[in-house]
Amino acid sequence: MIREKKRWLLLKFEGQELSDADARRCCNDAILSFLGESGASKANFKVARYSKGVALASCSLASLEPVIAALALKRFHEGKGIAIRLISISGSAKVLKNKIR
Repeated sequence: MIREKKRWLLLKFEGQELSDADARRCCNDAILSFLGESGASKANFKVARYSKGVALASCSLASLEPVIAALALKRFHEGKGIAIRLISISGSAKVLKNKIR
């Protein structure tokens, strides 16, 4: 079985403060509404960590650009105005963890 290449994304949430569960749900809703069920499955998007308005997430390399577009288009979550900004992309989570500090 071939291992899937993935990229790590460092995301910043601007606007209303969200809880960990709300931030994860917000990202997943954005991916699902923009890419559909099949595209979301291929994207393999996961939020690994969220704290203080900054999230560390991963997705497949083949779906990187659609995932970025889906997150950028998300403006509201449960009536709260938010914006998801992409700060950085990396091939390893360790590099992005160091950027958070």
